[in-house]
Amino acid sequence: MAKRASVSRDTISHAERGKHSLQATTLSKIAYALGKAPSELLAEEERLAPKVSASSQPSFNGLLEEERRRTELERSPRNAQLRNFHNQIKGLGSKALAEQLAETKEQYARVFAEWQQATEADAASPAAISLASQVSMLSAFATMLSLRMHIVENPDTSSAFEQQLMELVGDAA
Repeated sequence: MAKRASVSRDTISHAERGKHSLQATTLSKIAYALGKAPSELLAEEERLAPKVSASSQPSFNGLLEEERRRTELERSPRNAQLRNFHNQIKGLGSKALAEQLAETKEQYARVFAEWQQATEADAASPAAISLASQVSMLSAFATMLSLRMHIVENPDTSSAFEQQLMELVGDAA
């Protein structure tokens, strides 16, 4: 696996045992080595993560750490891009969202192909890393568009989807 993903065995081992979080580029390399999108791996990790019982009380340090993480996310350029994109699409109707989604999927396919070529040449090159970031962002944009379409088309059942969208954008409470 490490060889296919062009990462060290230690990286794979630490990730499997939860010893450290993966950077976006490393996550992308591993995901594509497995034939999956990074968002699929993240969704699987979320699904398999142990759930904290409602009766357990978070520690003070845990609350501070969560607040620090949330502040960092709010300040990150990626999160700013997601919020800007969300603001651009939140007033669109179903047809406009579908058109935007089709364009985003086409762009994703093109950038993904470029990323694959770049990683075959040198997975650690600046071009490959930049393209991995673009692939990740386009995947998030497509997810946002899909969620927004569902919200627009199904207003009676949209609250859970709205919450997912807000979490993706980083605006969740």
